[in-house]
Amino acid sequence: MIESERQQIIELIKKEVIPAIGCTEPIAVALCVAKAAETLGVKPEKIEVLLSANILKNAMGVGIPGTGMVGLPIAVAWSVSLSTGGVERLYSGSGGTG
Repeated sequence: MIESERQQIIELIKKEVIPAIGCTEPIAVALCVAKAAETLGVKPEKIEVLLSANILKNAMGVGIPGTGMVGLPIAVAWSVSLSTGGVERLYSGSGGTG
């Protein structure tokens, strides 16, 4: 590879790649739970979430924006409380906070 190609690749990466900020595991779990609740058609009385050790480890101490709380239990509860408006409501962030 010649130097000009290398520089073009580096510039393209700098232009197109945006670092992720935050932790994606809680929202991934929340979206799955919201979709399950939406599919069920009623608010579940009990939720059991089976996760890999890595997702559990990465998500347990993560703050959930707008709640002042951390961890998967609040992410799951929040997602079910918002799922009555559809997963799109949860995904768009129009479900409110607090």
